[in-house]
Amino acid sequence: MTTKLQPDLSLFIVNWNTKELLVNCVESFYRTVKGLTFEIFVVDNGSSDGSPDSVRKAFPRIELIRNQMNLGFAKTNNEALRKSKGRYALLLNTDVILTNGAVEYLVEFMDSNPTVGIAGGQLINVDGSKQNSFDNFPSLAAEGLNKSLLRMSFSEKIFKKASQIQLPN
Repeated sequence: MTTKLQPDLSLFIVNWNTKELLVNCVESFYRTVKGLTFEIFVVDNGSSDGSPDSVRKAFPRIELIRNQMNLGFAKTNNEALRKSKGRYALLLNTDVILTNGAVEYLVEFMDSNPTVGIAGGQLINVDGSKQNSFDNFPSLAAEGLNKSLLRMSFSEKIFKKASQIQLPN
């Protein structure tokens, strides 16, 4: 009997009526990810734009889960997570276009840091500029005051999301 090896990665993409974005996202994964074993789950939340059939036709190896209605992001990711076998899970929105080496870097980082439970990539806009992808934990002071004024006055102390993140060696 042949045993299936555990894939390095399980990719999860939740979709609802974003056919072109979905196909572009999956295509970028296949184009940029090298040297890793993986499985891809697309969970469709009752799209009416032909998304499921388009992604199935373009990428017949994906695992397509079709829901009759929009069950939301968390519930549908959990649905796919229960079926996954990968060492790591990667959740992508349909508007993501991956860059060369990004996924491999995340897997390498996780392999090298066994006490880390979660990691995320740097989001970059189409023009190459950094995209804000996180914020400080909300507090009464931060939420109650005008964030624009806080940014001008205390940008280095309060709003570090635009700064370069230095990873440990």
